Amino acid sequence: MEEKEISETKTLKLKKKKQFDLSDKRVTPQLQGAALASFKTRSMAFGADWLIIVLASRFFVLWIALILLYLLSKKKLKSSLSKGNTFLLQKVDILDQKLESLEIEENIRKNFIKYIKTYIYGMMILVVVLSLLFTTSLLIGIFFPDDFLKNIIWLEELGMVLNPAEGIEKIFHFFVGAFGGFAYFTFFTWKWNGQTPAKRFFKIKTAKLNGKRITFWNSLERASGYVASASLFFMGFLQYFWDKNHQTTHDKVTETIVIQD
Repeated sequence: MEEKEISETKTLKLKKKKQFDLSDKRVTPQLQGAALASFKTRSMAFGADWLIIVLASRFFVLWIALILLYLLSKKKLKSSLSKGNTFLLQKVDILDQKLESLEIEENIRKNFIKYIKTYIYGMMILVVVLSLLFTTSLLIGIFFPDDFLKNIIWLEELGMVLNPAEGIEKIFHFFVGAFGGFAYFTFFTWKWNGQTPAKRFFKIKTAKLNGKRITFWNSLERASGYVASASLFFMGFLQYFWDKNHQTTHDKVTETIVIQD
């Protein structure tokens, strides 16, 4: 009986461990013979996406303020924040499950998740606060001329407080551009199943080799893969020319291919 129990315990331990599995690596027959997107089209779409990101980041302050005003006017701010919080907690929970599958200790996981939540909530609050400050500063500059401000001391001081140093503003725009680009590619590729606004315009799309829908984590991984493709003088992007199926480094990282839609 004891030997049988030991054998069953060993079997259970083996089942819990990560096992080699290639079932999700198979290429779907539907992709066979699909027309691959040209380098020119992919480059134009990628450039157009970044143009959207740059323009959006430049006027990011106004976008945030307008969105907040719209939600307030429609009385949807509370429900939108609640939905966003639920979505965030779901993704953090999935991350915790993935960490657990890697057999990471529970106390390390809890601390990591706690810091992740603090960081994300902190950055969200920081972006909203800075956006409101910049917008208020802009409105003060439009509606209250300098001469008028000089005659009202408290208003002038308020304008100075709400007008951060030039260096901080540059850092803010850099942060929005860099992380906004990361969020842009992650969100649209996931939500539109392989397409960004520019990809949709140029009628191309990213597809998983196994034919499955692109998940949030697939999209996040692909957006991260752009860094790998950009390293070593953009050799990852140029890999398009010598790869049989025109896969770049970020394509291979996420097992995707870009085809004509």
